[in-house]
Amino acid sequence: MAQPTFRALLAGADDEQVSVNQRALVEKILARYSGEHTVFRELLQNSDDAAASSVELHFRTTTGSTASADAQPTYAPDQLPDIARTKVASIMVRNDGFVFRQEDWARLTEIASGNPDETKIGAFGVGFYSLFSICDEPVVSSGNKVLGFYWKNGGDQLYVKSATDDAGLSNVSPDGKPWSTFLMDLREPAPMPEPNDFSRFLTSCLGFTQNLRALSLYFDGHLLFRVTKTLAPSRPLALRPNLAHTSPLKLVRLQSVEEAPFQLRAEVSGWMLRSLVKPKPAVTAASLTSAAASSTTSFASKMLAAFSSRSTASHAPSPVPTPPPAPAASERKEADPLVHVHVTLFLRTVAATLSVSPSAHFASEMLRATKKALPKSTRYSLVWTGKAEFDASHGGRTGEGTDDEREADARRVFSGLLPADLATQGRVAIGFATHQTSGFAGSVGARFISTVERESLDFQAKYVADWNRELLWAGGVLARTVYEEEMEEIGRLWKRATVGTSEIAQETRTELEERALHLVRFFTFSKSTPQEIVGGLTEQTFFSSNANSSVTLISSIGPTSAQKLRLPSPQLAGFVKSIPVVPARIADGAPRFLAVLRDKGLIRDISLEDIFDDLGAHPLTIAEAVELFKWWTTLASNRSYDPRLLQRLKDAAMLSVPDPASPSPSSSTDVRIHPLGAFRTFLNPKVVPADMPLPEHTLPFELSRQLSNHDLAFVFGFAELGLFDWVRELVSGRFVGKGAKSETNLLESPMFAEKVLAVLAKGWQQVPVVAQRDLTDLLAKLAFVPTRQGLKQPDAAYFPNVSLFDDLAIVTLPSGAPVKGNMEKLLLAIGVRRHVELQLVFTRLLGAGDWSHVQLVRYLVSVKSTLTAAEKDRLRKTNWLPREGEAKVEQPVGADGTKPRPKTVRYRAAELYEPTEQLRELGLPLVDWSDSQSKWRSGSDEAKLLFDLGLLRIPPVEKVLQIAADSTDGVRQEKALRYFLDGCITQGYASSYSPSKHAFAFVPASHKDKEVRVKPTEVFGNPDAALLGFPVLAPRYAAEEARFGVRRDPAAQELVAALVSSPPQTIAQASKVFAYLSGQVGHFSSVELDALRWAAIVPVRKPDLKVEIVPPLNLYFSTSDTSLPSGLKSLFATVPEFGPAARPFLVACGVKESPSTSEIANMLISDPPKFYDLAGSSERYLSVLRLLAVNYGSLPSTLRSRMKLSPFFLGTKRILRNPPNGNQGRTLLEADDDNDDETGETTLVYQLSRASDLAINDEPAAFQVFQADILACPQEDALEALAEQLGANRISRLITENYRTTGEPDVSKRAQELKRTISERTYLFLSERRHSYGGKSELKHDPEWIQTHLLVSEVRSIELVRSLNSAQGLKRHTSAVSACAKLAGDIHLFVSASLEVDYYEVAMSLCKLLLVKQRTNDALLLLTILQTTLKNLKRRGFNVDRIMNARKAEREAADQRMREERLQAQLKAHSSLSPEKLDLAARELSSMFPDADPDFLRTLLQTQDPPQLENAANQLLSSGQYPKRRSGPPGAMPPAGTEGIAAHQQPAPAQQSGGLFSSLRRQFANKPEPSRNASPLPPPPSLTPPPNMPQPGSVPQRPPGMTPQPHKPGATPTSTDAIRANLTRAIQASRPETASNVSNAVEKTEVKESEAYCDSSAAANLSFVAEVGGLRFFAAKDVPDPTTFVSEHHDALLRMVTQVLRPVGDVFGLDPRALHIFHDLEGPLIAFNRNGSLYINFRYYAAWHDQLVSDGRLEEPLISTFHTVAHELSHNLVKPHDSAFSFYFSSFCEQYFTAMARLLAAKGVLTA
Repeated sequence: MAQPTFRALLAGADDEQVSVNQRALVEKILARYSGEHTVFRELLQNSDDAAASSVELHFRTTTGSTASADAQPTYAPDQLPDIARTKVASIMVRNDGFVFRQEDWARLTEIASGNPDETKIGAFGVGFYSLFSICDEPVVSSGNKVLGFYWKNGGDQLYVKSATDDAGLSNVSPDGKPWSTFLMDLREPAPMPEPNDFSRFLTSCLGFTQNLRALSLYFDGHLLFRVTKTLAPSRPLALRPNLAHTSPLKLVRLQSVEEAPFQLRAEVSGWMLRSLVKPKPAVTAASLTSAAASSTTSFASKMLAAFSSRSTASHAPSPVPTPPPAPAASERKEADPLVHVHVTLFLRTVAATLSVSPSAHFASEMLRATKKALPKSTRYSLVWTGKAEFDASHGGRTGEGTDDEREADARRVFSGLLPADLATQGRVAIGFATHQTSGFAGSVGARFISTVERESLDFQAKYVADWNRELLWAGGVLARTVYEEEMEEIGRLWKRATVGTSEIAQETRTELEERALHLVRFFTFSKSTPQEIVGGLTEQTFFSSNANSSVTLISSIGPTSAQKLRLPSPQLAGFVKSIPVVPARIADGAPRFLAVLRDKGLIRDISLEDIFDDLGAHPLTIAEAVELFKWWTTLASNRSYDPRLLQRLKDAAMLSVPDPASPSPSSSTDVRIHPLGAFRTFLNPKVVPADMPLPEHTLPFELSRQLSNHDLAFVFGFAELGLFDWVRELVSGRFVGKGAKSETNLLESPMFAEKVLAVLAKGWQQVPVVAQRDLTDLLAKLAFVPTRQGLKQPDAAYFPNVSLFDDLAIVTLPSGAPVKGNMEKLLLAIGVRRHVELQLVFTRLLGAGDWSHVQLVRYLVSVKSTLTAAEKDRLRKTNWLPREGEAKVEQPVGADGTKPRPKTVRYRAAELYEPTEQLRELGLPLVDWSDSQSKWRSGSDEAKLLFDLGLLRIPPVEKVLQIAADSTDGVRQEKALRYFLDGCITQGYASSYSPSKHAFAFVPASHKDKEVRVKPTEVFGNPDAALLGFPVLAPRYAAEEARFGVRRDPAAQELVAALVSSPPQTIAQASKVFAYLSGQVGHFSSVELDALRWAAIVPVRKPDLKVEIVPPLNLYFSTSDTSLPSGLKSLFATVPEFGPAARPFLVACGVKESPSTSEIANMLISDPPKFYDLAGSSERYLSVLRLLAVNYGSLPSTLRSRMKLSPFFLGTKRILRNPPNGNQGRTLLEADDDNDDETGETTLVYQLSRASDLAINDEPAAFQVFQADILACPQEDALEALAEQLGANRISRLITENYRTTGEPDVSKRAQELKRTISERTYLFLSERRHSYGGKSELKHDPEWIQTHLLVSEVRSIELVRSLNSAQGLKRHTSAVSACAKLAGDIHLFVSASLEVDYYEVAMSLCKLLLVKQRTNDALLLLTILQTTLKNLKRRGFNVDRIMNARKAEREAADQRMREERLQAQLKAHSSLSPEKLDLAARELSSMFPDADPDFLRTLLQTQDPPQLENAANQLLSSGQYPKRRSGPPGAMPPAGTEGIAAHQQPAPAQQSGGLFSSLRRQFANKPEPSRNASPLPPPPSLTPPPNMPQPGSVPQRPPGMTPQPHKPGATPTSTDAIRANLTRAIQASRPETASNVSNAVEKTEVKESEAYCDSSAAANLSFVAEVGGLRFFAAKDVPDPTTFVSEHHDALLRMVTQVLRPVGDVFGLDPRALHIFHDLEGPLIAFNRNGSLYINFRYYAAWHDQLVSDGRLEEPLISTFHTVAHELSHNLVKPHDSAFSFYFSSFCEQYFTAMARLLAAKGVLTA
């Protein structure tokens, strides 16, 4: 049989109406209306739908449901309130639209009954209910009817009341229309919306309204603001045929477009402007620059990449600097605040009429989604402004503190429709402006379908999203239509301005470019917010509405399609002429628009092909060519540059240059066109002047002078025009052939020839050698050199200085300029002669025989520079100079009988000396200069020429020294010696003279008081060398020592030999000799010094005053500066006082300053008694020992071994003079009496002995006892260290100490206190000890070790027995002490009960066991630390924080233990069994175990924890052994053992358990219950679940040990005691939080409007910040600066802790440390429980309670916190929020209600 369907089953059922919580519904609706000014937007929209033309908004400080403006307060101008802060109590909004119809009233009272009219905006029917966001009972009046809303009896159902107002129709607007009024008494008085922002909102509302024309804003009847809208007649715009008219989905089609200007006029009161807050200058994002106007490198890279077919991605435009913000306005002038400022805004609305033709399916889906049918047609409006309107609307911003500034402030009300700059986006309006931006500067409005809150467009529902996308498509087409229409208008104006002319006027061009820039910037798109799809779809349609054509853009030739344009480049503007480009103003002002065009391929950069085409279209002027060359230079610097492009450039470019053959070359008409490739060279004006004739292949100088030579050569491949090419051009047929101009003919014009020679002379030195040779060959055959005989070839011309003959062709320049410098060098290079040839001279002059050698020398001087090397060599080898003073040689008579003239003997110049007086005195051969009329001068030109030909000037040094060594002529000898000495400086003899080479006996010396001449190697310059018998330089020549080259001193071996052979015999002589040798000792070798140490060379005076010559080895300078006693100094011999100058030599020879430590030690150990006697006293002897101790490490090892065997060490021993009676017959206490003096009088005795026989005192107390039996080392660190190294023992090794204790060790209270103090303070001591001496090597254990390894016990008494094992036998000493320490793994410290603790003995005992090496002050330091308070120790610099923190933790632990004990006591009290329940449980237990003793069972029940019956039964079942029932008479005694149980256990009250049988079943099944001790808390008793608790089959989550047992039907209900016990356990489970970070899933209490009160779990991520009032404060990770937060909210945190949290915690008996505070920035977390730690959110406390607590109103904060803490405590028992949790939460509130009431009464909240 078929089962019936659900609908079939429901067909016969009864109908029931679904109830709606209207208040909750309204509140949920309002939750969606979170936008700004929602109430007023809805009322204005309703007004526009009602065809209202005027709306008034009244804000009042009074209440009352009346539409009249009467009885409103009036204000004087000087008493106006601050409207930004004054609270208003009611709001009235009224409009003059049509009076409500009946269906309007009906729809008003129905929620979600939208307006079915598809021409209206409202669709959801909930807009009116936005009034309930600010009031509870709005009143509506329209016509003669009044309707009021109210919540009946304060409930959740909304009711209305209506009435008739007879005067309603008489309440009309100024236009005579009845008012429809909405009155709202505010729920909470508050200031009105910020007036200026609110005015901007009202102004923007008029932008897209159909009917509204005026909006007015009032405050208590005073007009603050009014804005009116005036429309101008519209004009149709033709549909552009190149744009698409149908949407992509074919839903809408563009029918028509019309444009209507409108004007907004605002009246702004000074009262409202007074509240205006000046905005800070906005930091705008850096605008984007054009890619074409970017860096040259990037532009060149893209161009080269494009040319080489390598695609380059478009780069993001670079930012340009943002202009600085305008300066802030100064203080305003006071004006009447009630006077209004009038401002006007000019805008244009362009509206497109769209026909709507959806498919049937689409129409039905839209009807279902919006409850409205789609209209047949709709409109899409765009608000925009042209350049003129924009500038006019932004006027009045020229002054500060003037009316212009007030007007500028008033114009801010228009910023919602017209932003201050075009970078601000407009809004999308759906009747009124929403938060959605349009993506460009214009605002748009259409019948978009929005989300419920009407703040953004709905793109979620499929069909609604399609409808909105279709409308956005229409918006893009409309924006493109406006853009093209305006650009077309600019094109018409451009054409009109160019009629009759080829160029547009610059002023007109600028104006049209500015207008086009405004248009482009207006339609520059960016990301819209909050939905990017709005701006994205509009921009996409704007550019793609016509796929066949690009957008129109203004260019250098007017508005043109962007595809025909190129992006501008400043580098190309100077030479590119025929390529239309975007003006730089557009590129700089709208870079993003151009970037989008480039990215979409609608416009591109100028390419190289474009440039080559442009260059081939027209020749370049010089200026244009300069720009081209500069740009190409930059292009060539790019790494991707291809050098082959240069040929393309030279083939394409043409250059227009002036025609040099033209009569007026500067004329612009006489030009010649040359291809750029025809030029090969460029002119360097430093080589060839620019005014000289140039070759045709040379670039015009006007071009090349603006470029660097480097670029011309390496970038363009041009060569610099050289002199050779230039001269070759000058001698070509073009300049010297027929028809050439004479003025530039090099072979005809002397003037031009001189100019050419001048150019060549200037650059001749820079011409390479090869080019010079080529030029010389070229010019040598040309007759172009100007002379007195005309133009001659170079080799036929002579320089002007050639004056030997009168008929020579002397060079003569036409300008009269002298021939010198570079001109002279040039003429010489090309072959012009400088002298007459020698052969001609000899032929014409010497042939006559009447010539003089002086005359010939002078001529040769005049032509010296022209003499060739061969001519000079001929002069050097010719004998043509006579000798001075030599007579002529008579010639024999000739064959013809005539006697010839006497012949003059002639010599070569190299055989004679110059005729000077000095050389004449030396008798050298001189040249004869007696025939000359002038005296010989060595610096004359004649002398220089003769020197060049070999004439001698300086005789060789050998020649001079030979003369100086010749004693036959004393005067000549002295002259030669002086000439040599002077010549060492002036003639350079010092470099050529060598004493060993020139071994002539010419040096004057003094030897044995006589002057002799000796060789330079035999004499010395130091006069002191004569002390040892050596010859020295004569005193008058002492200053010439260096020139003679003599040695300063004899060699070392010579000095040693002289000293040893003839030592000084007197002290005075020795002083001089030793002083001289001190300067020479540095040159002595070790062998020579050793010889001197053992040689008898030092005279010393013996005690008998006789002088004895002894070796210096065993001598000393002095013993006075040593530490030796005076008696010991006579053991060492000293030298006489030779003076400080002799000291270095004596030291080098072995004389010592004073005896060394080794020497003293040797003498000391050789005879210690003698040394001790000579010392004179023990202190002096000890000073010597100290000297040895300090230098012991430097002594030789053999010496140290001898010291160990020698009895040289001085020991001490104390001898008792009056020894005490000893300890015989006295007790230990009597022997240790403080008033006794054990030591008596002692005598200190010194004794020499070996170091090994001494003892080092490292145990002062033990030494004090045995001081008479021990020979001790002096108690100095240095001496003790020396003695120990030589074998001395420490007293601690000689004496053994044993402690004897009497009585059993007892850990008494005194011992515990001592252990605590000693462990704490010893830690400080060890830490300080390790810090002071560095490292752990000083300590046997770390400071932390003593904390866990110290035991302290108290005994009856302690004895110390010391034993000395010496040569005299074994000796003992016994004394009583108060403390001793022993080491047996741990340190065990014993203290005597019979004596006060001597902390010094404690310190000594511990130091022995803890320190590796004990120092004298160690025990004193530990004693000080033990006896000083922690406060004083901290003041002295000890780190006691660790101890103080530990003590604080102990106190807190003790407090916690006390609280736990108190809670345990409370738990015991709650869980104890009453007598009646005990009897009942005993009977039930007896029934289970009938053989058990009843008294035992009763006692057993009293010792059990709840549930007592179940636990007792479990124990009996598990053990199986228990006392049996006695078979005696009633009242007999119980068996043995029962009383013991009762006596040693505290009785505990029993309670009946509801889970007994289930427990028994588990026991019988051998499944034991988990141990109670495994749980941190005692298990709760079995509870009877309250109603609605989970069934036994469910498994609720509970903490371990707290799982209630299932309740059996018919069992006894849970007692209140059991419930109270569980509550106590829950409180006990609360604990402090020890972690610093909290990050896990936690239990929390949460409040959220749309969800349950408390969620089950939430995540927390907290970090510890600080302690506030003893409670730990945590902060969420996203809190920026938690420490600063605590500082800023410290007072509120303290109030929360001290006045709320701690008192509430005390009510529950909570450990305060279990409470914690946390703070987060968002989220619903009010409190949570983390493993027993309770966390309370400070953010909610601050928002809800802190102001109340600050005002002293504590009832609400305390009660709220009480319930919060109770809630979180319940989570200690039950985690989920189920019925069991509710049960425990109620139990907590009931249990502690009385304590809470007492707290409230104590706070003064409740009274009796």
